[in-house]
This record gives sequence, structure tokens and C-alpha cells, in this order.
Amino acid sequence: MHYTIDRASDIGGIIRAARKAQQLRQDDAAGSVGVSESFLGKAEAGAASIQWGKLFQILEGLGVRVSVDIPDADEGLLKTESEKARHRAAVRVFLALEQQSLKESRNDEPSSTDTPDASTTTFKNARSNKGAAVAEAFKAALRVLETSQPGVREGATLKRARKLVEGAKATPPAKGGKGSTRK
Repeated sequence: MHYTIDRASDIGGIIRAARKAQQLRQDDAAGSVGVSESFLGKAEAGAASIQWGKLFQILEGLGVRVSVDIPDADEGLLKTESEKARHRAAVRVFLALEQQSLKESRNDEPSSTDTPDASTTTFKNARSNKGAAVAEAFKAALRVLETSQPGVREGATLKRARKLVEGAKATPPAKGGKGSTRK
């Protein structure tokens, strides 16, 4: 079914209708899509201020697809701007993880500084004791590299992402795991 959205309350109605069509209670739907019941209630009410990521998490979880009709838009322009937006989003995630890693490093090592190399060093330090955080940072760095535009000047963030990926690929895996024995 096609439906035109003109305001936030329209999206709220769509979410509520999709949930009811699946005969889900609000608390069950919230749990299944990974948001709080309070947030789902705000989304269904068409709250004017809402987190985009969570909104799309709800829509995806309920099987709602979103499409847009852009009048007079050139397909090439849309593709270029979408790629740039994906890259900016990847950079934001990478920078947030980098900042989080710096904060954690400062708690562990009081002499850390805010230089670009310090963040790379921080990721290296985290590699030894925070495997999940490093894996997340590595994935974020890969997304930054994958979404970067060819021919565009390589800035400091892109250089740090490249350095992290190259450093991680050059680091041998930790010893132990399956097949290792202790005496």
C-alpha cells in the first residue's frame, strides 16, 4: 500500500497501523525491534523530535519500507549526495568511537594527549584488553574507507582510519584459542 507522509503524525499512524496489523501489543513490538516502550509510544504519537536511527529501527522491525519521490532530481545527483551522506555518517561513528577510546585510555593512562596519533595509539592499547571495542572501531574505520570518494583530498580522519585498518591487518592474531593446550 502506498501512503503519502506530510507530517510527523503521519509516520506515527503508519507505525501504529503496522503494529496493529501484526497484532502486536506496544510492549511486545518495542521489545522485538529493540527500543523502549516509551520511545515507541512517542513515535506512534508522531512526536516532532525523535531520533532518526531509532525511528528507522522501528520501521525496519515492523517491515515498513520507506520510499521518497524527489521532483526534478537527477539520479546522478541523488546517488552522489547519498554516498556523501553515508560517508559523513561513517565518519561520525568513527569519531565517536575514537573519542570513547580516548576517554577510556585517559582513565587507564593519565598521560594521554589529544593528538591524532594518540587516538591511533589508544586503539592499539585497546586491542590488548578490549577486543569488542577494537572490532567495532575497525569496522567503523573500514566503513569510512569504503565510503570515501575517489579523488577527494584525504583528510586527517581518513588518514587515521587508514592507519587503524592497516595496523590491525599487520598485527598477528592473539595466541591461544582452539587447539591450544595448557600444562
